[in-house]
Amino acid sequence: MPGPEQLPLLVIQYAISGNTKRTEHWALAVVTDIDQSSARIFQLKGNTDTFALDVLDVPNFARSRSYRGGFQVGEISGSRLRDLEQWVTQIPVHRNNPKWDCQTWVMEMLREMHMDHRAVVFDGVSESRIRKALGEEMVNDELGDELVDERLKIS
Repeated sequence: MPGPEQLPLLVIQYAISGNTKRTEHWALAVVTDIDQSSARIFQLKGNTDTFALDVLDVPNFARSRSYRGGFQVGEISGSRLRDLEQWVTQIPVHRNNPKWDCQTWVMEMLREMHMDHRAVVFDGVSESRIRKALGEEMVNDELGDELVDERLKIS
């Protein structure tokens, strides 16, 4: 179990197809081992009518063929990781609402964490800033440039 150290909190994206509104799936990732790109991933799975929370430990989230980078939005104490699992269950999951999806859920989760000081969400983090940064990550991915997981290893 991670100790009291601060763990990077990322919004990560994966390419998806077949969605009429989105081309990227968003998830919230707490990086538990920077060198291995291991993370606890919090995401929605399913479709509009079946959305459900999914929490999983991924030994190397960057190895997925659909991974397209991410953006560090904050950090959380390793000692609060278990608490985060409880907090995410309190974010309502809306079904059968075409205006609500995994990206909406991630933004709602970040707002909750920031308001309640459950994690350190960096100043200036907004939906528009996240979208801009993730767009830049898509370009980095297409060019074969470093993505957020690689930049974390350098810093």
